[in-house]
Amino acid sequence: MLYQRVAPTRRRQIHGRIGERGETIYGERVGEIAAELAVHFEQSQDFVRAVKYLLMAAENSTRRSADHEAVALSTRGLDLLRLLPHTPEHDNETRSLQSILGLAHHA
Repeated sequence: MLYQRVAPTRRRQIHGRIGERGETIYGERVGEIAAELAVHFEQSQDFVRAVKYLLMAAENSTRRSADHEAVALSTRGLDLLRLLPHTPEHDNETRSLQSILGLAHHA
């Protein structure tokens, strides 16, 4: 597979650029592609942005009553948050993701 031939550092750069371009192109409508952006930023190891978009994607899943998807996205976001330093923003994201996770499990 061609993707596997690309050096990991280069793959991270490519994913980062794709994510940044997606943000630029979609502008205020980034929520429409939040899950895709989360993947690209996670692959680029930009975990702050990845968590931001995982939260958006989990919220989108909750609105669509896609509970299994909301659980998966929230869990992934919480896992990534553990890799980041504690900040007030990350504490808020943790609470939001835990809330979505609880609601999705309850549903």
